[in-house]
Amino acid sequence: MFRNLQAIEIAEGALLADIAVAFQFLVAFLPVGSGFFSVMNCTVFTILVLRRGIYVELLAMCVALFLVCILIGPHGCISLVSQGLGGAFLGLTMKHRFHYIPITLLGALAAATYLFLLTIGVAWLTGIPFDVYVHSLHHAYEAIIPIVALVAQRVGLGSVWQQNLYPQITLFSQWIFTYWALTFYCALLIVWYSYTKWWMR
Repeated sequence: MFRNLQAIEIAEGALLADIAVAFQFLVAFLPVGSGFFSVMNCTVFTILVLRRGIYVELLAMCVALFLVCILIGPHGCISLVSQGLGGAFLGLTMKHRFHYIPITLLGALAAATYLFLLTIGVAWLTGIPFDVYVHSLHHAYEAIIPIVALVAQRVGLGSVWQQNLYPQITLFSQWIFTYWALTFYCALLIVWYSYTKWWMR
């Protein structure tokens, strides 16, 4: 994989790395429309993979990360890494002419796994246990349930709520809070599958 780069590869990689840094500036400082430039960043890295290969794309991503760290700060690196890896994945699958179904499935699986590990890693690095967020969600759930019960009673569905809906929701919520890691991963998988499917269209 490691090899000497040709002049055209260095020039094109540097140019697209500069474009990625410029887009990251817009993502960091524009109050609206940052999502569009995040997608454009992913497209930049995808084009680089298609034109010059994964090695040049990874080097360009490292250069862009270095520049972003110096010019903006490390807070922009996580999103840039995500965009670079997404562009690398999409570029490789397009280069090898994968069908859209495995692209969708593999993309959703890879993105969900990456974000899950990233979230757990950030929680570990900051020293805040993930259980704190789970307990916060549990308190929010306990606050919402009485409101839902009151609304159901007002619309004449109090008995249906007490006898049918509430026991099922309680069992389901207990399972979710007990296996929160699996629930979180499955939620990420569903969200990214929907997003990847929409993107492939």
